[in-house]
Parts: sequence; C-alpha cells; structure tokens
Amino acid sequence: MAWGWAKTFVPEAATETGQQIILIAEDNEDDVLFLRWAFAKAGLGKSVVFVRDGDEAVRYLSRQAPFDDPVLCPRPSLVLLDGRMPKMDGLDVLTWLSGHPEVGPLKVCLYTSAFTPEQRERAVKLGARVCMDKPGAGSGWDSLVEELKRLNGVSP
Repeated sequence: MAWGWAKTFVPEAATETGQQIILIAEDNEDDVLFLRWAFAKAGLGKSVVFVRDGDEAVRYLSRQAPFDDPVLCPRPSLVLLDGRMPKMDGLDVLTWLSGHPEVGPLKVCLYTSAFTPEQRERAVKLGARVCMDKPGAGSGWDSLVEELKRLNGVSP
C-alpha cells in the first residue's frame, strides 16, 4: 500500500468541495485499508489524510516538514488516533496537544483495542471526545465511521 507523503497529501475534498478534512494516525496498513473503505462507503473518502504514527500526526498538526504547506496539508476538523502506535501513541499526541494551544481546538477521537479503563479515562481527561473500541479485522469499521460522524458532526 502506498502511504501519502507531503506533496500527495492534499485530499480532493479540500480543493474541490471544501469538505471537512479528517486526519488519521494509523500504523497498521490493513487497518488503513479498512478505514479507507469505511470512509468511502460513508461518502467521506475524499476527506481523509493518513499519517503513519503519532509523531507524524504532531508534525502535520504543527506544520513541520514535510507537512508545512497549508494548501497541501489543510487543517483537519477531526483527528482520529490509534491508541497504540510506534514513536508516539494516541495518549502521547493528546499530551502534546494539551501543551500546544496554538494548534487550536480540535475534535480528537481515539480508537484502540488495548487500553485499560484508566487509559481510556486519561484520554478523555486529555481532551479526547471519546475513546472507542477498535474494530476487528474486516468488521465494524463502517460502524466506527458512522459513530464518528454522529459524535463530531462530520458530513460528506
């Protein structure tokens, strides 16, 4: 699978329709495929930007290279973070966001299959709107996207 990088990041929605941008930090390529499918099914496929881990999410949100062009890497209206990723996980990104108010208010959701109840509570205290269960292989991804739409007012 080809990960989007810098100059190929700009979602069609940003330039064609003004649709809301959704930044997703996910390190598992299979899960990226499931998410692409589910967002496309929900009519939001052109709105999604993927980064490979929390470190790239922070660089994207803080406009660090290679994400420093605001036209090619537009500000997201929603950030979806995998709870478990290399370099920085979802909690690390939330902690970083809490120390960087200049990034502005963001709708952030975490999804994971490996958090304890205490970690879920910490995620919400750090600013996550919700900490959702990560679907299993091949099922439940469309439900996750529908729940995100409901919780965050994201629409095609």
